[in-house]
Amino acid sequence: MLIYVAIFLFLLIPVIRFDLMKIEGNKSLWFYSSLIILILLAGLRYRVGSDTLIYMRQFNSNPSMRELSTFNFRTAEYNPLWYIFNSPFVTMKSFTMFQIAHATVVNSIFFWFFRKYVPTAYFTAIFVYYFGYFFYFNMDVLRESLCVGILLLAYPYLEKKKFIQYYLLCIVALFMHMSAIVMFVIPFTLIFKRDNIYIFVCVFCSLICLLLIFDIVSFILSIAFEGIIAEKINSYLHRDAPNLFGIALQFLTMLPVLLVTFVRNRNHYNNDKTIGAILLMLIAIQTVGMSIAAFVRFNNYLAPFCIVFIINTFYLHYWDMRRHFKLLMIVYCALFVYAFSLSRFYFKSRSEDYPGGRHYHTYIPYHSIFDPVEDERRETLIKNMRSNDMLIKF
Repeated sequence: MLIYVAIFLFLLIPVIRFDLMKIEGNKSLWFYSSLIILILLAGLRYRVGSDTLIYMRQFNSNPSMRELSTFNFRTAEYNPLWYIFNSPFVTMKSFTMFQIAHATVVNSIFFWFFRKYVPTAYFTAIFVYYFGYFFYFNMDVLRESLCVGILLLAYPYLEKKKFIQYYLLCIVALFMHMSAIVMFVIPFTLIFKRDNIYIFVCVFCSLICLLLIFDIVSFILSIAFEGIIAEKINSYLHRDAPNLFGIALQFLTMLPVLLVTFVRNRNHYNNDKTIGAILLMLIAIQTVGMSIAAFVRFNNYLAPFCIVFIINTFYLHYWDMRRHFKLLMIVYCALFVYAFSLSRFYFKSRSEDYPGGRHYHTYIPYHSIFDPVEDERRETLIKNMRSNDMLIKF
């Protein structure tokens, strides 16, 4: 726990120094130091994170580089690129090297993306990423986080409407994780403009889709997939829908984007228009997620864009918004709700899996390869989470 707090405070220093106080000097040193620290934190962990334990158990059964040529990818549990990515480290017989490589790839891409698209406040973006998404992307959804990284690399092509290059990277991501199918839909959001009416049209269309989605999913599954893959996707999509409280929380998740979009449209802010259009998908996904809980997972792909959208709006237009008190209060409200939504993930109750359990217990306490201790509470909690089928992998 102390190491997490220490890094939290370390990442807060450049936010205050460079983003808020606008002090120049040594920005690159702070940037790369932050990157290295997060890579080491994730790369040197020992049995921390729910999915990490699953992949550790399966690691030695994955094919080595020599075995790839004879490995049966058609009957494998995961997509081919995952085994290819693993193979050098299976050959070395080092799961730690795999963790370091994974953390290096994911965090380097995220840091590059924030530096490129939040040039005036990228330390704030890094801070929000650490607080809200770092543990999830580096210790849980390891395959999906690589796909999110590929999406971030593909975004400059999408921004320039170079669709061939963009879709080539989409295909690469699809060979890593089936959820990357959402990347193929993202370019269609560019037809939306920034007018508020399109938000409501998007929500309305999503509600209509609720009446049709199950038939659509069944139809697509019957054509595109067969066997165990179709069964996994179908069961994942047909998990129990949220109750009224769950629906309210889903709404809170998309509320910051709605509020910030309202302020931007009201004041005619023109930066990040492409990202703003893409985030209409978040509204659509959250709306569908009120009925089909599994759909919310697609928002993993939109998380970095949400960070950029909200932070750029606050930093680039703060002095203009100060002249409009009500609009500034709306933005502050959006920031508060956003922070609440991010923190809610960690405090989600897991008492059905372990008495008094919370999701943060999958990350706390932290143990490294230099202190290889198996935490009994975490091991039991994750074992029960898996037996209760918390996440169906596909």
